[in-house]
Amino acid sequence: MTANTLTAWAQDAVVRVIAGYSAAGSGFIFDTTGETGFVVTNYHVVEDDPGDIDVKVMGRTYTGTLLGYNSEEGVDVAVVSICCDANFHALPWEKGGRANPGVSVMAMGRPRDVPVSTTGTVVDDFLADTFDLVAHDAPLQQGSSGGPVLTMDGKILGVNVASSKLTDGLFYAVPYQKIATQVADWKSRLVVVGSTPAPVITAPSELTISGTGNTDRFWNIPKGRYIVTVTVRNNQDRYVTMNFEHTTEGESWLESEWDVASDTFTYLVNVGDGSERSYERDLLAGRQLVKVQATGSWSIAFEPAQ
Repeated sequence: MTANTLTAWAQDAVVRVIAGYSAAGSGFIFDTTGETGFVVTNYHVVEDDPGDIDVKVMGRTYTGTLLGYNSEEGVDVAVVSICCDANFHALPWEKGGRANPGVSVMAMGRPRDVPVSTTGTVVDDFLADTFDLVAHDAPLQQGSSGGPVLTMDGKILGVNVASSKLTDGLFYAVPYQKIATQVADWKSRLVVVGSTPAPVITAPSELTISGTGNTDRFWNIPKGRYIVTVTVRNNQDRYVTMNFEHTTEGESWLESEWDVASDTFTYLVNVGDGSERSYERDLLAGRQLVKVQATGSWSIAFEPAQ
């Protein structure tokens, strides 16, 4: 593609990500399922307020849900889901391997919610080789962090993460091959989001609780792997907060906090002795104090995963 054609084709998938009141950067939609879009960005963009994420897609704002992240040096990526729009446009990954030096690329971002694209080439760089990154010289503006670097045929080579502190005009991106497994795993955590009707729950009644408004309730959750469906109704466009506090020997501590922004969503959750815990929504088996803050009605159902 020409640069103009590639920009026009890809810009609908390049988004602005805002966390809380001040943190902002770019990202891109890499996959869709129904009316749900899956966005990659940098973790440092959302780390200060991961419970308050907005994603702007072509002038419209969607509430983002953080599904997973890796904050390690040389990675710094996160996956966020957004809902609900059947017209989300996703960009494909370049799965054929890292590009060789000299290959033409385009870097894209949405600083200040304006799409920006620049062209350059992949550059041979010692630090990039050391940290398994892609080095390129397509200029990045402040606020483009988390956006994609693309081949000229429209495939994502990697996620822009930083500029070089040693060489002016040199920038680094995390290649797809470095994060492919993690990104797929994080995406799989979200089974259903948004306006999709809740599935029929066949779990035993002791694995389902419901209520209206603010509620504190003890709940014994046995060890297992579950599909957990949360449904909220008449909540006046406000978040529903659900805190799980593990209790033992008369003491309790906050173990997981779920902020629900849509009518229905479903996650995979591990409940165990702690060794299975890999995500913020995973729980310890046993007695939980569930604290719900809501204005409308709500339900939580644990269905054993096959």
